[in-house]
Amino acid sequence: MTDIIHSGLAAQCMIVSEATYGTYVAPTRSLEFVSEGMKTTIDRIESKGLRAGRRIVGKWLPGKTSSAGELTAEVNGIGFGLVLQHMLGTCAITGPTDTVAYTMTATPTDLPVGFTMQLGKPSIDGTVQPFTYTGCRINTWELSLKAGELLELKLGVVAQAETDLTATHALTTYSDPGIHLLSFVGAGITCGGTEVDVKDFTFQGDNKLDAARFMIRSAATPKQPLENSWRDYTGTL
Repeated sequence: MTDIIHSGLAAQCMIVSEATYGTYVAPTRSLEFVSEGMKTTIDRIESKGLRAGRRIVGKWLPGKTSSAGELTAEVNGIGFGLVLQHMLGTCAITGPTDTVAYTMTATPTDLPVGFTMQLGKPSIDGTVQPFTYTGCRINTWELSLKAGELLELKLGVVAQAETDLTATHALTTYSDPGIHLLSFVGAGITCGGTEVDVKDFTFQGDNKLDAARFMIRSAATPKQPLENSWRDYTGTL
């Protein structure tokens, strides 16, 4: 017998890198998350035409369509290299050896073209509906850790388009990534090569993507968000 959960506890998130920006790829990487706020906004193009007896806007068309939101997750020690790559550009993984664990080194370089993200949102009848976002790019991010807590990551995601319902893109089968959470135990903060004692820290990045590249064309969605200013990296200890 299949166990059906009639609430948001059955939600899921899957991602995968795209070869071509905005072109759907079936997600393969599972990502446990704490919360998400993805939503799609459609502007109205209202007619200003006058006619006898009209006191309200009588004609309008759907206009610019944009999708964006925040995704919050607890950092998992396995499978997060893909996320780091889309945050900064490059993520090199080395190790392990008898004395050295796996090391992920993220470097600011050209960002990948984008990724497909699918959120599974449960309804009260237990059906998990797929909401699929293509052409996703990470515009902002924040890593934070406090003594006694887990390492947390907030992603500010901008996407080209949202599609929903199984008829468009079926719900991808979720694969448990395993429990490899990172906590304050064993963590270390170094400044200038010297480890320092801190109670909490945050480290933030802003890729300065222009997500409003709307053009006169057949689609109401924007073109690929591009960097249009210097990236910002800031933090607090």
